[in-house]
Amino acid sequence: MTVTGILSVSCALFPLFAVFADNSKLVAHRGDSSRFPQNTIAAIKSAVEHGAGMIEIDVCKCKTGELVLYGERDLEEVTDGTGRVSQASFDYLRSLSVYAPKKFGDKFKGKYTIPTFEEALAAIPEGDIYINCDVRDSAVDIAKAVKKAGRLKQAFLAMGTYKIRAVREAVPEIMICNMSRPASPRKKWTHDEHMDYARATVSNGCQFVQYIGVGNAPPADVVGYCHDNGVKVSYGKSDFHEERERLFAENGIDFIFTDRLPACKEGSNLIPNGGFDEIRNGWAHGWKAVNGFEFVRTGGRDGFGCAMVTNHVIKKPSYIEKDFPIKGGRSYRISAWIRCKDVKGTKNGAMPYAEAKDANGKYIHGVGVYPRAALGTKDWTQYSAVLHAPFEATTISLGAMLFPNTEGAAWVDDMECVMLPEAPVKGVVTDAYRNMTDIGSVRLSAMLSHSGAGVNPAQACFSIVDANGKTARKNSADCISSTTATVDADLKGLSPGKYTVKFELRDESGAVLGKAQCPLEIVKKLPERKVYIDRHQRTVVDGRPFFPLGMYSYNINEEDIRLYVEAPFNCIMSYRIPTDEQMDVFAKYGLKAIVGFSNNFFGLSKRLKSMDEEISILTNSVNRLKGHPATLAWYLHDEVPINFLSRIIERRRIVHALDSNHPTWGVLCQPYNMEREIDTFDICGNDPYPVYNDKKKDMSRSWLWARLAKSQSRGSRCIWQVPQAFTWANYQKLAEEKGSSRLPTFDEMRKMAYQQIAGGANGLIFYSFHDVIRTRKDEPDNWPRYWGDVKHLAAEIKKHEKIWLAADSGALKIAEPKDRKISVRTWRKKGLDYVLVSSGEDKPLDLNLPLPVKLASVKTLDGEPVSITGDNSVKMVLDPYGFAFFSAVR
Repeated sequence: MTVTGILSVSCALFPLFAVFADNSKLVAHRGDSSRFPQNTIAAIKSAVEHGAGMIEIDVCKCKTGELVLYGERDLEEVTDGTGRVSQASFDYLRSLSVYAPKKFGDKFKGKYTIPTFEEALAAIPEGDIYINCDVRDSAVDIAKAVKKAGRLKQAFLAMGTYKIRAVREAVPEIMICNMSRPASPRKKWTHDEHMDYARATVSNGCQFVQYIGVGNAPPADVVGYCHDNGVKVSYGKSDFHEERERLFAENGIDFIFTDRLPACKEGSNLIPNGGFDEIRNGWAHGWKAVNGFEFVRTGGRDGFGCAMVTNHVIKKPSYIEKDFPIKGGRSYRISAWIRCKDVKGTKNGAMPYAEAKDANGKYIHGVGVYPRAALGTKDWTQYSAVLHAPFEATTISLGAMLFPNTEGAAWVDDMECVMLPEAPVKGVVTDAYRNMTDIGSVRLSAMLSHSGAGVNPAQACFSIVDANGKTARKNSADCISSTTATVDADLKGLSPGKYTVKFELRDESGAVLGKAQCPLEIVKKLPERKVYIDRHQRTVVDGRPFFPLGMYSYNINEEDIRLYVEAPFNCIMSYRIPTDEQMDVFAKYGLKAIVGFSNNFFGLSKRLKSMDEEISILTNSVNRLKGHPATLAWYLHDEVPINFLSRIIERRRIVHALDSNHPTWGVLCQPYNMEREIDTFDICGNDPYPVYNDKKKDMSRSWLWARLAKSQSRGSRCIWQVPQAFTWANYQKLAEEKGSSRLPTFDEMRKMAYQQIAGGANGLIFYSFHDVIRTRKDEPDNWPRYWGDVKHLAAEIKKHEKIWLAADSGALKIAEPKDRKISVRTWRKKGLDYVLVSSGEDKPLDLNLPLPVKLASVKTLDGEPVSITGDNSVKMVLDPYGFAFFSAVR
């Protein structure tokens, strides 16, 4: 269940981040003073890291003659000292802690000191960042220091014009910003005052001018006059994003001062006003609040603003939310600090969440993260998760919520979204089962996060290296896209043994952008296995192709099994580890068992007390059941959080070491994570469950997720999909949610199943038989129809089993229309071609499907003729989310 499904809301907010994507027009006032104490080296470095186009610092001279940075009148303002800089020795100043207690409390106490001007210049790299030296005194000494540091083209002095002559006599080439204003910044200036200031700037030969004061931004014609005379215009200051946008676009201002430098670079917070400190008219700027949340100026982690809800019990969720642009194809860590008091409820507590949206503002199913919730009474605690955005994502909707029917109070502060570093090459996979092959070629695929721009196949290179480090084969990619580079590598002539596949991606200059590798073992003959996956990504059992067709179930007895086998199922997915007696019952009725370990993770299961206990259960169960004739596969994980990735990989390694005869299966509810979890399974799958009620029925999810399983795994894994055959009422706690949920119809289940087969599924395990049992009890009137539909559909799928299991060698190669949500899958068996076409569109679809060869006849499997147009295309109309299945004679 996604938060979108619970909230049913939309947000229309300012596109703030899009305007300030690089911060190059912003002046970091006294450094990045919203994150670190002003005028410290830490604040300066943070401003550099966050891409500020100009850094303003306050420079003055202490009693013993050293130039230092300090911007307030008295030392007690931001340090633990007393007096004034001009009256203090450098040694005394150096002994003080700069920690800005009024702003940050004791957070930075003892960490930073007053820096010298020389240290400040050294902290700013040479280049395009301007250094604005606000002159408090000793302008000549400051100018000389700028020249000595070699920063004359980068640093300038902001000062009054009466000092210009003396400064230029000492350093003629120094740049100057005019600060001799003709009127008070506390009043609104006339147009003539704006222009007088600009003319005085030009006549004094200044390179910069700085306007200041609320409403005193210079008009466009004044800015134009400055530009015509080589003067850059700054305005200070504004922390309001839409005001900046207008001043840049309409007035033509070059730089705007800010005390809150937005995050923009990889690794920094992308959320403007994530700390809720910018509150205007009682509202946190840029945020939406619903059902009880409010914004307050105190009470946050730093003593300043936060969001707060003192929740009375309501049926709808309380939440705050905002949307902001992101880069598709990247990963983001979202987090929030939450404090709660006496939080309890029927569902969950307080938690942050993030969901990805496409260019149309539509939520992308399966692309959301919902960290564990805060319950009870807790002090400030950070909750976080990683969201992997698909390429089509343009926006993240970020928020924090208190679930419906929840009591208690919660405070939220310092929400963050950080773009994580990501290598251009994510990994390499092969189409050989467990990277072991005995045939003359192997398909190698590199998973890329690089855009592909400027990279051609000659710059994407695969090497097969032997155990001695010698390159045995080297191939450029056959083709490369924005996400994948592939090659069919010839292995003929290579000796059996263990090899390493290495991949390099280079740019036009030949520089290496990224690398990855994976093992490859070449054998004379593949080992005989009870169950394995062949090169067509089919499951093979006892030497024969096998199409797994079954349902999930919890504990099940023989009476239930007799009901179960009324449908022509050949396997069962046992959520709980079955006993020997249960396995014997499965075998008695001709069923294969997928043995589930997904509920046995220490940290997720309350029953497990340690990692040792988890591994012991896994090891003992595999050793006990690996020889049982009913065993089909091991179910290693089911919607396990991505932060368990290393543990799932280790779990698969343990199972592989214990048992080479049965594959491992993993199912994800976030299909875009599949490439990141590729090393956790031999067989992949996902579980789109789109039918909630008559209002929420986006069945294109079944179509899309099957395609994602194939594309995310780069065709390197067998796919067993999980279609929906249950009502969401069984998983709701609130009466109104139960009442609005319903069972899927036969037509809906049928379309979901065929969508997933067309998308690449070589097995279907419906969810779930324990829901069948529950529905028989809870909905006796609906149960006969429902169970009858499940049996009917299973029989229909079983009827075509020989087609699903046919090798795709020699099958028709039919291109899928790029402008339609269409999947096309083909098989060839006994001289006949079979074609399955499915639609992910929510409306009827007229389709002309071009054929690669002339066909003598085309018929549906019911014997009805299919129209072929004069341009050799199959013409058909597909129902919403519908499919067509036909055979052809060449």
